[in-house]
Amino acid sequence: MKNNLENIIIKAVRDIIENSISYKKLKEKYNHNNEMHFIKVLELLFQSVNIRFETFIKELMALIISNENKFKILEEYNGKKNNKFYLSDTNIKRIDDYIAKCQYEHTADLEKEFRLLQNEIINDKGNNFIEVKCDIDLIFSDNKNIYYLEVKYNDDHDTGKFVNINKKFITTYGAIATELKNKNFKETVIPILFYFTNKKMKGNNYIPEKTNIRRGKRFFDEFLSIKYDDLEKCLSNISENKKNIEIFDELYKKIMDI
Repeated sequence: MKNNLENIIIKAVRDIIENSISYKKLKEKYNHNNEMHFIKVLELLFQSVNIRFETFIKELMALIISNENKFKILEEYNGKKNNKFYLSDTNIKRIDDYIAKCQYEHTADLEKEFRLLQNEIINDKGNNFIEVKCDIDLIFSDNKNIYYLEVKYNDDHDTGKFVNINKKFITTYGAIATELKNKNFKETVIPILFYFTNKKMKGNNYIPEKTNIRRGKRFFDEFLSIKYDDLEKCLSNISENKKNIEIFDELYKKIMDI
């Protein structure tokens, strides 16, 4: 299990580097000035990578899910940016009203209110549809339910971003649930706001913690055969892993060959 987990992490590192670096663009910039110093090439490299750790976590979680036999990734949508969907104008207003209500009023039973919102979105009869573009971090099925995950590394967002994160999460849920319903999928779409760490900065006024938020260990315990503690240990030791060092050795050689 340990070796398999290490291999998953190494693949995530390699994939995200290869998908983020354009050696062609680096070479084009270098050829414009073949006296360019190595440090400048390295600077251009870092600009082209532009990797946040959260992006790595999204890649890692997709690989972990795909290695679980009981789950199937919905490849058509998973990890894709700017998926084109359609939401009715009544559902868009419904989501806006829900966000505004939660922002300014205390909701006594958030689970009930959020469940009601989900039912209203799914059963909406509006026929004036508006195009919305949504990023989907992770979406997979167990043949009973479809799980849509918005993946965040840590619960540490400021107030303004916090509101937007929750609105985006609900809008994307509404869009994908409507899309799959129209394609006659029978599974229930379950939206989950997932934080990789266990940290809880503050309560969420928009999404119920018990039913639709998962943090670190709880998600692993409920969904995965991999233990969260084992993953933490592997991530802590990954910088010393021989295969990981080889990836960055290859990266260095490619830079020097430009």
